[in-house]
Amino acid sequence: MVLESIDSVNQGASGSNVVPLRTVAEHKQQPRGVVVKADLDDGYLRLSNTLVDALCRVSLSGRQFRVMLAIIKKTYGFNKKIDWIVADQIRELMNYDSAYTHICADIRELKKRKLIVEDGRKIGPNPIVSEWVLCPENDKMTNKSRDRNLSLEEPKTVTAMTENSHFYDRKQSPQKKDNITKDTIQKISSSHIAVAMADTQIKPDAAIQTPNGKLWGSADDLTCAEFIYSRVLMVNPTAKKPNWPDWANQVRLMRTQDHRTHHDICKLFKFANTDSFWASNVLCPKTLRKQWDKLNAKLLARSSHEANTATATANPARHEHSTARVFRELREMAEQLEHSADHHGGGNTIDADYEPVQP
Repeated sequence: MVLESIDSVNQGASGSNVVPLRTVAEHKQQPRGVVVKADLDDGYLRLSNTLVDALCRVSLSGRQFRVMLAIIKKTYGFNKKIDWIVADQIRELMNYDSAYTHICADIRELKKRKLIVEDGRKIGPNPIVSEWVLCPENDKMTNKSRDRNLSLEEPKTVTAMTENSHFYDRKQSPQKKDNITKDTIQKISSSHIAVAMADTQIKPDAAIQTPNGKLWGSADDLTCAEFIYSRVLMVNPTAKKPNWPDWANQVRLMRTQDHRTHHDICKLFKFANTDSFWASNVLCPKTLRKQWDKLNAKLLARSSHEANTATATANPARHEHSTARVFRELREMAEQLEHSADHHGGGNTIDADYEPVQP
């Protein structure tokens, strides 16, 4: 019966601008993995470019847009401008499982915004797109997105005007000049400068600092950081240039919070820089501060060992073994006896035939 009615419509449409109807393929939920290809042989809609452009510009929720497409399919898809369409038909076409009351609410919203027209129980797309309400006044989501986009665009506009202020009037297109007034430029620039001034805190003793003043250091802190970088270059000549405010800030924290002097900081880093293990592991003031206790303990142990070695070299008898000391003392006594015998004898020998004169 359906095929006969379609054939009769096709015969009556010959010679006219009406596109012949074809059997409409039922697009049900396909099993996963099945390839479904869209083909004009399955049927197609002929829509005005003006209508499609309006659909691209209109602000709708996801479900509202699907309801609008379903109404277009149920009307223009059958060469009808308007038809009796119930919510269950739209829900079935959308493959929507929730209550049809949501569909009814969307249809009422589309009527209110004049995207669709009604005639009794029949509804259809409104071909007069100039009557469409593309963006509702009470659309909170639209207002939020508009404010967010404006907040994201303002810094770019301020940056562009600040960096290119010397050739703004010469290179700006006439269209953009009309859109951006002098009052707007002044308001945006003033607010941007106020924010920048609020974020900038100048430290009185700072020789170097970040714009917000969170990282800073004095002249001596910076000099200490430069000494550390010079020692790093001895280990790694290709080391990148450091972030000087950060390095000076770490030196300042060691000085103010950990109560280290600049001499102690440089001395300990020099020791770490000459150690076979720590030379490649301590390459910045932050790591030095983190490993301070371990490095300082090792430095004290090495200093104590060197002091004991020097004392042992100066006075070897202090750490001499008892047996070795006995042999050493016997050897020294033998040398003294031999030296004494040579001294008293004068190097002369006694003649065996010599007889002393009797008194």
